[in-house]
Amino acid sequence: MPGLGDYHMHLVSDETRAPLPYAPQRVERYVEAAFGAGVEEIGITEHSFRFAEFRASMAPLWEEGTGQDPQVRAWLEHEFEEPLERYVGAVRRAMERGLPVRLGIEVDYVPGAEEAIRQALEGVPWDYVMGSVHFVDGMCVDCDPAIGWPGADVDRVWLRYYELMGQAARSGLFDVLSHPDLPKKFGMRPVRFPEESFERFLQAARGAGTAVEINTAGLRKPAHEIYPARSLLSRMVAAGLDVHLGSDAHSPEQIGAGFEQAIAWAREAGVRRLVRWQSRKRRYQPL
Repeated sequence: MPGLGDYHMHLVSDETRAPLPYAPQRVERYVEAAFGAGVEEIGITEHSFRFAEFRASMAPLWEEGTGQDPQVRAWLEHEFEEPLERYVGAVRRAMERGLPVRLGIEVDYVPGAEEAIRQALEGVPWDYVMGSVHFVDGMCVDCDPAIGWPGADVDRVWLRYYELMGQAARSGLFDVLSHPDLPKKFGMRPVRFPEESFERFLQAARGAGTAVEINTAGLRKPAHEIYPARSLLSRMVAAGLDVHLGSDAHSPEQIGAGFEQAIAWAREAGVRRLVRWQSRKRRYQPL
């Protein structure tokens, strides 16, 4: 897909977990894979929970007794090992070599931790900051469905999810919000869609100027559908929200995956332009 940017990907995969691959050579491999997929620019968005500087931004998930599953709490308590500068340095060195790379990060939004997020982001020359809601009232909606979901009120999870997405937008911390109907990942869909909560989210994102993402990872998940659903994307576009494309790749081979379908999806939903990022400013590409 010539001329496109892919603005959601991670240098860490299951195969490269130890040691963490924060080196220009790893970034170069991603660039090469992107060119092979017809993607001309990539944005690296490592998860914030990889880095020591973000521990305080997620500490409420295991410190406040929010009902988090013990397996998830144990996982989180043993993350936050890497210094942020190692990651930032690797991406910046790749950029200095002239590679078409943008420096991003995917930050978990946890209500009440806004100041901790702000402090962790300070002083870094981000091209864009992406916010995500992976946790709803302490439950990990992005984790194995055996954890949490079997006993959950699915309709309430969806309602709270969009309340949290609205809070994330209003925080002003994020340039873009990722996979904006994530709770469907494992096929958990509401009987009654939370219309009012979703509308408040749209208003918050529009008011804050926060973009949203068309994320193709849903095609690789049990939902078998791009995030967000086309009907929801149409409403986001009608509300005036900008969009970017992201594969949510966790390996070079996934870069640009599903983009042909995403472009068709976007056009059907009324998208006329895509966002590209630089120094937390938007550049627009006609679709």
